[in-house]
Amino acid sequence: MKRADPHCVFCKIVQGSSPASKVYEDDLVTAFVPLNPFTPGHVLVIPNQHAQSILELSDATMMHMAKVAKDMAAGIKASGFQVGGINLWLSDGEKAGQEVLHVHLHVIPRFEGDKFYVNFHSDYKNSDREKLDFMAQEIQSHL
Repeated sequence: MKRADPHCVFCKIVQGSSPASKVYEDDLVTAFVPLNPFTPGHVLVIPNQHAQSILELSDATMMHMAKVAKDMAAGIKASGFQVGGINLWLSDGEKAGQEVLHVHLHVIPRFEGDKFYVNFHSDYKNSDREKLDFMAQEIQSHL
């Protein structure tokens, strides 16, 4: 895994060469409010080392990101934002909607009528058990 990508805006935030409203940082991760938050209190948790995909992260870094995201959720819920819930969202790859190619985990506070939603349409909705078992076995065979 590369230490930093000189063209990556998130690497620049970690290095301190690009401004950010940081909430937390340690040796492995940095958490900050994105420039265009989805809702008030929205935070991104990123690894300090550049990685485009979660598959490039060590298990320890990925688990630490999840722990920091949990801590961010607790801080958001305890804040004055009067949050109704929290979504965690990580898009891995451009086809999944990842726009900045540096792993980032969104911690998104949810509010009544916040107008943030995922529009779910799928050809696999209500699949029969045989199709679901096939999918499970295909993944399992590659673990």
